Amino acid sequence: MQLREPCAASTEALLRETDQRSYQAISSSPLPEIEVSPIVTPLQDRHIKKASKSWVDAFEKDPNRKQTPDVKDATQIIMFCVMVYWRRRKIALTVDAGASIIFCTAPKSPRSLFDRCADWRAAEVQAKVKTAVSRSLGNRVEKMLYIDTLATEPTSQGWGYGGALLDSVGALADVTNQAVWLQSTNERNASFYLSHGYSTIDEAVIGDDNPNWHGAPVIIKIMVREPRPQRAARTDERQGFVNLV
Repeated sequence: MQLREPCAASTEALLRETDQRSYQAISSSPLPEIEVSPIVTPLQDRHIKKASKSWVDAFEKDPNRKQTPDVKDATQIIMFCVMVYWRRRKIALTVDAGASIIFCTAPKSPRSLFDRCADWRAAEVQAKVKTAVSRSLGNRVEKMLYIDTLATEPTSQGWGYGGALLDSVGALADVTNQAVWLQSTNERNASFYLSHGYSTIDEAVIGDDNPNWHGAPVIIKIMVREPRPQRAARTDERQGFVNLV
């Protein structure tokens, strides 16, 4: 029995049919979901104009700022000056060149004039927050990182920018074995912080005993994230390899 070699035309047709079936199989398969994490970078001077606007827009509807009678709305010009100063003295990170920003104070950093300018809250707010922090944290607060502000422009919210910034500070705190604390003025933000490892340890109620207060009292939550244990590398000289513990 003789075997004949297939002709070139039939071979080409077979290859075309095979390629078509392969293409149909691939195209009918669901594409895998690719999750892209936001890129966190140090805040630069060229980002601050956008960052100051992001801050103003993000806090436009903050209940504490709107309901405190003697507080003035933040302006972009003032926050621009504050951020220029903060960038050189605090941990300053951003996503998307100022669309989302975070500032964090290291332990025992002195409060400057710019820090006081940035905190425009009423004397009642400052006093009650200070009392709550002293009651719940005591002298321990002097060894903790403090998140001064975290803000994302409204058009960039929901993309994980704020979470990426918060987790970056948390990672730094884990490496240095430090706790982090912050203040939250509404339930939505508190839920967000809870999802990133923070817990509420105390509260300051603003306006509950002030006859000049306009609107419902505002609850400011004092929230803390404890450092997480790190896997430390240790060399075992007897066995000649590195163990992770």
